[in-house]
Amino acid sequence: MLNQLRESPAIFAIIKFIGIIFSISIVHWALIQFYAHYCAPWSWFGPFTTILSLGSPVCHFVNYIQFELAKHYITIWAATGGAVVAYLFMKKTD
Repeated sequence: MLNQLRESPAIFAIIKFIGIIFSISIVHWALIQFYAHYCAPWSWFGPFTTILSLGSPVCHFVNYIQFELAKHYITIWAATGGAVVAYLFMKKTD
């Protein structure tokens, strides 16, 4: 079965794409949960504790990484859309 997947580049690319999209989504979600819990808690004291944690290198790093992941996520979808359009265009001309 695995050899069949390796022989079919389209199926292998689709599986790889789905794996990358799910991985980015899960990591992004985990980073957001971490940030919301430790850096910007949802409570009455949240605005006051955020004053202390806003400049924290850890909170800044987590926020930066989740932002960059979101940008890469959009880029991956755009590149995939372009690749699908190009593939369909090339198939049509054959």
